[in-house]
Amino acid sequence: MTPAGSQLNAQVNMPEVHPLSMTDKQKHNLLKENFKNMKRDAGDLFNLAKALQDELNNSNENVLSLDVVDKAEKIEKLAKKIKGTARGY
Repeated sequence: MTPAGSQLNAQVNMPEVHPLSMTDKQKHNLLKENFKNMKRDAGDLFNLAKALQDELNNSNENVLSLDVVDKAEKIEKLAKKIKGTARGY
């Protein structure tokens, strides 16, 4: 290591911050925010599923719109997001 590099490290004395060390209030606020986001996402998921159902009702087995595939992909992503949030990721 160069002397300049060691001086830089010596000058920056920041306390270690552990991302997992939160107060009970911070944990509660995080859980509350995650729950609010999951409820919002579940509503969006419901609306997307309803739109997909409507799209399929207006289609037939010979002709499917690209919107069907697009909506199905969005539903999958949103469901994975909700699942991840519920698991704490």
